[in-house]
Amino acid sequence: MKILYYFIICLFFLFIFNSFAQDSTKIPKVKITELGKNLYEITLLSCNSIVSAGPDGILVVDANYKEAGKYLKAEIEKLKGAEINYIINTHWHFDHVGGNEILANAKTIIIAHEDARNLLLKDQFLLGDTIRALPKNALPNKTFIGSYDLQFNGEKIDLLPVSGSHSAGDIIVYFKSSNVIHIGDLVFADMFPYVDYEHGGSAFTLESNLQIIIDMLPDDIRVVPGHGRIYSKEDLRKYKEMVSSTISIVKMEKDKGKSLDEIQKADVLKDWKSWGIAFTCNDWIEIIYNSK
Repeated sequence: MKILYYFIICLFFLFIFNSFAQDSTKIPKVKITELGKNLYEITLLSCNSIVSAGPDGILVVDANYKEAGKYLKAEIEKLKGAEINYIINTHWHFDHVGGNEILANAKTIIIAHEDARNLLLKDQFLLGDTIRALPKNALPNKTFIGSYDLQFNGEKIDLLPVSGSHSAGDIIVYFKSSNVIHIGDLVFADMFPYVDYEHGGSAFTLESNLQIIIDMLPDDIRVVPGHGRIYSKEDLRKYKEMVSSTISIVKMEKDKGKSLDEIQKADVLKDWKSWGIAFTCNDWIEIIYNSK
């Protein structure tokens, strides 16, 4: 696997968190954005969580790295108390579920797609490293396959499956009253996506699900990605156009019988290099080439 950037980024943040653990005077930079009544985005070292904090208690979408859990918890406590009623995991990757172990208590309901829980039940190999299975107290204890919804803090929250896009077990979380959606890692804002095709993801499914999401959303929606800035619907549309255009280019070359190496050396995505921030053109070509 040649896609090393995401892995390197993860190692970098783990190194940072280790330095925080050794020096309690250091605190990672946190950005809090108010999204609506009782609703907040908490950005902590590249990962975006959504927190609903109101009369019913606390609901968290995505729990960050395990090493970041105590810092995320401290920010949540500033909003409203310490007891977390719900944690929703948009998918199985460790930078979205690691904090489950820190945030959850015996009464916390952890919700995820059934496919995501299945991946978390045992060790997985991802981006050159072994990702250990989650301990029992951090595993999702409520799973679903079709859609699922909650009424919480005066808002209907729709959990919608988009499995097989970024990975097996992807979901999006739609706060309808606040007109906000957490789209997980279907979007890496302003850069090429990462698709975990070794664990059920596909660039082609990502493309089709992005269009389905765009078609269902109102024009004034605010889209919170797993990483990066908040998107408008127009931003999401442009992102999907990039995905579709680049997939079309790579697929056309592959259909001609060209190898992955030949397509990469031909620099077929040269017009899209501005998107190569965390993942290069060649990384994205590799993902498209190996997607089913």
